[in-house]
Amino acid sequence: MAEKEEDVINNSPIEEVRLTVPPTDDNTLPVLTFRTWVLGIPGCIILSVLTQFLTYRQSPIYIPDPCITVMLYLIGKSMANGLPRKQLKVPGTPWSFSLNPGPFNMKEHCLLSMLATAGTYSPYGFELVAVVKAFYHKTVRPLPAFLVVIATQMNFLSFMDLDMFRSYTNLDDGYGRHVIYGSEASTKKEVEQEVALKFLGYGFAGVCTKFLVHNPYMWWPATLVDVSFYRYSLIHSNSCVREKSKGSANEAPVLFLMVAVSSFAYHVVPVYFFPSITALSFICWIWKDSVTAQQIGSGQAGLGLGSFSLDWMTTTSFLGSPLATPMFVICNMFIGFVIKLYVIAPISYWTNAYNAKRFPFFSQGMFDADGQKYNISRIIDEKLQFDEAAYNNYSKLYFSIVYVYSNGFFFACLTSSISHVALYHGRSLWNQVKKAYKGQEEDIHSRLMKQNYKAIPQWWFYLVLFSMVGLAILTCQVFNEQVQLSSWEFLIVLAMVSILLLPNAVLTATTNMGIPINIFFEMLNGYLSPGKPIANMTFKIYGTLGVSMATQAISSFKQGHYMKIPPKSMFLVQIIGTALSTTASFVTGWWIFSSVPHICDLERLPKGSPWTCPSERIAFSVGVAWGLVGPQKMFYPSGTYSMIFVFFIIGLLAPVPVWILSQMYPEKKWIQLITMPVIFYIGSIMPPVSAINIWPWMVVGTIFNYVVFKKYKGWWVRYNYILSSGLDIGAAFVAVVATIL
Repeated sequence: MAEKEEDVINNSPIEEVRLTVPPTDDNTLPVLTFRTWVLGIPGCIILSVLTQFLTYRQSPIYIPDPCITVMLYLIGKSMANGLPRKQLKVPGTPWSFSLNPGPFNMKEHCLLSMLATAGTYSPYGFELVAVVKAFYHKTVRPLPAFLVVIATQMNFLSFMDLDMFRSYTNLDDGYGRHVIYGSEASTKKEVEQEVALKFLGYGFAGVCTKFLVHNPYMWWPATLVDVSFYRYSLIHSNSCVREKSKGSANEAPVLFLMVAVSSFAYHVVPVYFFPSITALSFICWIWKDSVTAQQIGSGQAGLGLGSFSLDWMTTTSFLGSPLATPMFVICNMFIGFVIKLYVIAPISYWTNAYNAKRFPFFSQGMFDADGQKYNISRIIDEKLQFDEAAYNNYSKLYFSIVYVYSNGFFFACLTSSISHVALYHGRSLWNQVKKAYKGQEEDIHSRLMKQNYKAIPQWWFYLVLFSMVGLAILTCQVFNEQVQLSSWEFLIVLAMVSILLLPNAVLTATTNMGIPINIFFEMLNGYLSPGKPIANMTFKIYGTLGVSMATQAISSFKQGHYMKIPPKSMFLVQIIGTALSTTASFVTGWWIFSSVPHICDLERLPKGSPWTCPSERIAFSVGVAWGLVGPQKMFYPSGTYSMIFVFFIIGLLAPVPVWILSQMYPEKKWIQLITMPVIFYIGSIMPPVSAINIWPWMVVGTIFNYVVFKKYKGWWVRYNYILSSGLDIGAAFVAVVATIL
């Protein structure tokens, strides 16, 4: 205990943080420079256009942040070497700036990357425009949407004058996509909603920073990959002071370069020559014509026994880098993976539960009673509302058995997250809330930030939060007929965001895994406004973005906390990046859906066309199930899959016996590492995640985060995160080259 207290005082109580983040800071380094703006603003716009363009392809390509970071470093370094250092005055003002304030430093590079990479994530709202135009075949007018974008940017400017901003960084989430849709005026609402929600997230995040950022036990594992990349990779290694063994300062950049080049060279093979190595299945090769063998051996549409992938992009496409995930999380996910895919699902399928044998074993598709593709046009009227008589005359809606249990595991993940946080972190979080305003336990990083940089007053965050709440209520009132969402429903969303944010952020901060909350909001609105798919999607956007944006904002602030970046500068560039990326992405997406014939229509697109819109197709299917048909007919109380709701109770109670055992046997540390929300989480995302994504991810993660960490900890400390970044960058550059060519 004394050793842990000493760690908090002198460094960090988390070993991974002590091994990665040095307890030092140089507050003399220039951060918000001319280079930040001249590279960050056009970089953000270009990346927004490119990202939006690549989103609707059959195989969407997401450009990892390290790929952008390396390119920015090369340009920034060239500017530092070539630009004059003369001071320039801004005409008519007392302000001045330098074209070249000195060497291109690590903090400046990190801030620049935050600004530019804000453009690597498509705005969630535009998915709704895509769904309505491509799947519901309704006309959307551009002028109202454009006017609302302009009005939204004016809101940005009014906040900028007050300098009241919250940080925002990338949504990896892997969830990955964002949306707007509508018929005429509904587009107006969604564009405004998209930006308002981001600011809502900033406001919520500001309220939580004191006990989710300053708390040394909320360590946010994913941020350490970025910190390690900046400090110990090729780009800034010579400028970092590190307490490592002799020679490590030279070895890390060499390893990074070798891995990146090797990864690039290797991934040319699956992209151009042998795509089959992305999904190897020996059982399917041996029994090619057997349906049962395909169900057992297929890594993409079956159990995946004997299947594996030799492609890093396939391995990391949904779960991120396994090298950045703690070993106890990998173990928990393996348990959930086995329970879902190898116990519950096959037993239910081969015993024909829910008539499962009529439909594919592993699919996200929608089916009628005959096992055929469900014809949505037969159950929806001209106002995009549910036609119950037509539904009763046609067929109930059915899913594959794996997708059915995905909903069940999601319910369990949601309730277990709440009970897990209450049991394991409830007391400490309450103490943090009390200490937040009285001076709380701090590690060296919190003390350095407090000592060297001014904190942002909390009332700024409250002002942003309440202003955006007012704006959202106003837009619900004005565009209620188009979006089908009332103000009281928005207030329910707000309450749910307040409840779900803390458990989601705590789980992410300690396990690197969050809660898949989107289905919860779809389900809730399905009961509140049944038969209204537009209202369902709008409700989901408010809730999902409210939680995810706040969580990502806190994560971004934690990265700045470790990198010792002035908070005000970080907030400013993040908000400007959000405004720029939202505008550029909207314009690009509008152009694509106006110029590509039959986009997203698999039956009318030319053979081999890449414009198949996989994410929009999933959003459409989910909207039909939860918004159009509704959970009452699908699940509880009298739905086709009503028993799935028992997972709510299972999830709520599951952490209790584990917590009791951990209290009874505190010396058995492994019991405390059993995390029920993570166990349920992996089952909730299958599909789209399949065995071919999970098996190699778990094998690689176990090798490096257990075997190497235990036996070669010195090597792991110096090179683990560098190896992860090198693999990501090499694979990403291949994807970019393949897209361009």
